Amino acid sequence: MADNKRQCPVLPSLRPVTSTPYSPHVDLDTSIDFIQGEMHKCSQEHDDCTMTPDPPLPKRVIAIDQPSLRLVEPEGLVGRYATLSHCWGGFQPLKTTQENLADMLAAIPEDRLPVVFTEAILLARRLGIPYLWIDSLCIIQGSQEDWEVESAKMCDYYSNGWLNIAAGSSSNHSVSLLRVRDPCWSPVTLSLAGFDFLARRIPAPADRSHEGPLFSRAWAWQESALARRTMSFTNNNLVWACREGVSQHTYDGTEHAFHTARKLYRGLDPKGKQGRFPSSSAVIGLPAQTPL
Repeated sequence: MADNKRQCPVLPSLRPVTSTPYSPHVDLDTSIDFIQGEMHKCSQEHDDCTMTPDPPLPKRVIAIDQPSLRLVEPEGLVGRYATLSHCWGGFQPLKTTQENLADMLAAIPEDRLPVVFTEAILLARRLGIPYLWIDSLCIIQGSQEDWEVESAKMCDYYSNGWLNIAAGSSSNHSVSLLRVRDPCWSPVTLSLAGFDFLARRIPAPADRSHEGPLFSRAWAWQESALARRTMSFTNNNLVWACREGVSQHTYDGTEHAFHTARKLYRGLDPKGKQGRFPSSSAVIGLPAQTPL
């Protein structure tokens, strides 16, 4: 892309740079500004993304609209909530079990939360979303009974959420969402026929590594495809996807995968014959030429 308004005789189709400058860092303020802009446009212009009235809350959610965090059981109340898609990794510093459920309902020890959970809470708070649903905190771990009941509802939980936060670039919940980007995606300045251009590496259609480890998991695709809106923190970009399309903080070529996944999932029974998520192996292995 050219960085001035003159037409280049060698490449006349190039236009002046109008996209957001590429930042080597992902910070909270930049993320919030981008999400708020997309959220406003989505809620005002996209009928398919709008939910009126507010849906019922999940069986358990984290109340984040108060000074101290706690797990709550809303019992049929309605409201807006966000969900989190993340890689579990190995060690779980904090999870809800039958033994600590009463304590979690009283107060969640914030000093034991992993960084991805803390950042998701910060994002949701800044966006004015009062509740957050995180699987390991809102489903009783080690309880087969609770898992069977709640796993059957996860389709509804992601579909009814106001926003899904996808920690795409975090291999586990101790790897921050808000961090330095991989420098291999930074643009460089090139000179051609007296004109200066910004050139960026663009991922090959079949290469999904730039999206981060989360989207190598089939269930992560399911969660994002079911959600009305997903904000993904990838290795090189902020990617907004809703039921009307995809927008990016800076171009990185990920529209194809998100559009295709959403088109396929919107034609499926979300719960499948077993009342659970359908397999998304076909979505993960889509050929680059799959028509949209």
